[in-house]
Amino acid sequence: GEWYLDRAAGTLYVWPPRPIDNQHEIVAPIVGTLISIEPGTSYLTLRGFTLESCTGEAVTLHGTFHCTIAGCTIRGVGDYDHGAVSVVEGRKNRIIGNDISDVGSHGISLSGGDRYSLTPAENSAENNYIHHIGVLYKQGVGIAIDGVGNRAAHNLIHDGPRMGIMFSGNNLLIEYN
Repeated sequence: GEWYLDRAAGTLYVWPPRPIDNQHEIVAPIVGTLISIEPGTSYLTLRGFTLESCTGEAVTLHGTFHCTIAGCTIRGVGDYDHGAVSVVEGRKNRIIGNDISDVGSHGISLSGGDRYSLTPAENSAENNYIHHIGVLYKQGVGIAIDGVGNRAAHNLIHDGPRMGIMFSGNNLLIEYN
């Protein structure tokens, strides 16, 4: 169950906790965020992808509008500071029907909306199966919601080190999780 990375030689030495057979593999991610959707992007849907093995987020939506991440399998992603899917600002983005597991920090992070004017972002996380999160960052949660007018509904969340949903903000809707 131990490993050593010889950076100069570019060699990873692994002493597995049990013998490795043809049904198991060792993966060492070297890429940060897999998909970064830039500000101003709108009406983009990513559906049915398997996203795995990165040290950053699998998907980051920053300042996007009406974008959807749906029906994806997201696993083995994130480090101490990064989770599976992050929505920062923007409006009416949806994270729906994904299977998210083995995540370094949070499963889904939703933020957006203006707390001074109480303008809602209407970003949402719905029908996601989120499990085995916070495997590195022991404050990791299934869904972290911040801002105004965001929603988490009908998500199944289990096997995390902390709470299922953490929230801060105004006019948030959290139901049937």
